[in-house]
Amino acid sequence: MKNDKSLLRRCEDDLRVGGIGVIVMGCWSLIKVVLQIYPDIKMSFSKGNAEILKEIIVVAVLVVFMSLALALHFYIGINAVRSAQGETYHKGYVIGACVLWVLEILCFSEYSDMFKHMDDIDTTIASIIVDITIIFILTVVIISSFKIKKLRESEDSPNNKKIQG
Repeated sequence: MKNDKSLLRRCEDDLRVGGIGVIVMGCWSLIKVVLQIYPDIKMSFSKGNAEILKEIIVVAVLVVFMSLALALHFYIGINAVRSAQGETYHKGYVIGACVLWVLEILCFSEYSDMFKHMDDIDTTIASIIVDITIIFILTVVIISSFKIKKLRESEDSPNNKKIQG
């Protein structure tokens, strides 16, 4: 019983740290995308009006998608922290974490083209490390949330409660 409590506390700590990590890495991903498109935006002012309008539309759509991605990171992170602390939370954060995990895995296909340009190899390697870190953090969040649920259910089961007399 005492072993279960220490395991529960450790899983709760992992989930809390993982939730904060999801938020931080979501912010970093947003900054990374902005830094990648900033030079393109800066160079577009020397083009014609029609091309500037096209690029503004593309950037606007990108901002909307990045805002949605950041909102998903915050949703997952905040609810993971709440779950770890035993507060009320939305259970859908685990599904969001699974979806985000799959999307991060699928995004690895974009790195195949980046290795062809060896002048950007340092930023490519940094991006790969960040993406691997995000996948690791999401894995910790998903696994810890299931372990916590299982441990809390076994703690609340009638077989584990001592009869007081």
